[in-house]
Amino acid sequence: MTPTITISDAAAEAFKNALGDSGEVVHLAVSTSFDHNLDIGPAIEDAPVSQVNGVALAIEPDSLVRAAGIHIDFVDGPSGAGFRIENPNAPPKITEVAAPEMQALLESGAIDLFVDVRTTWEREIAKLPSSVLLDEDSRAKLAGLDRSTPIAFYCHHGVRSRAAASHFLNLGFTKLYNLSGGIEAWSQLVDASVPRY
Repeated sequence: MTPTITISDAAAEAFKNALGDSGEVVHLAVSTSFDHNLDIGPAIEDAPVSQVNGVALAIEPDSLVRAAGIHIDFVDGPSGAGFRIENPNAPPKITEVAAPEMQALLESGAIDLFVDVRTTWEREIAKLPSSVLLDEDSRAKLAGLDRSTPIAFYCHHGVRSRAAASHFLNLGFTKLYNLSGGIEAWSQLVDASVPRY
């Protein structure tokens, strides 16, 4: 049985432009780690083809359950245009966010807590506005929060903060963000007055 998939009008147009009159189809595969792969090629016997918003779509047989409910869109963003796949079956993950986008998330109120996982002496050198140091008190506060609370983490270069976010992901938190490049990237891309060290 073919799962329900939706393709936005923008994605359908992009697929149709790529397919042309080739007679080929769009192939969708979803790995066990929920990596998504889209490619174009001839129809294959064990992957039945469905018409979704005017696009011939074949789902790899071992991906059927993981593909159920997927929405495919085509969007323009800071990195250029491309397909965006939203999969309701994918487990929560940590979202890597570049410094300018993190600033926008913080300013919009989309992040409830901004957590600095560096040492006390590093924080004395430089810190970002509205952030809290991850110490025993804040760790206890975090552990008591609703698991859907949006929380962002940062450190010097983004490695320790990713590890901290992974810890909270394992505790069941579902909306976790990591500042890519850490406070170093923030100083370079957002606010040069933040000291570099």
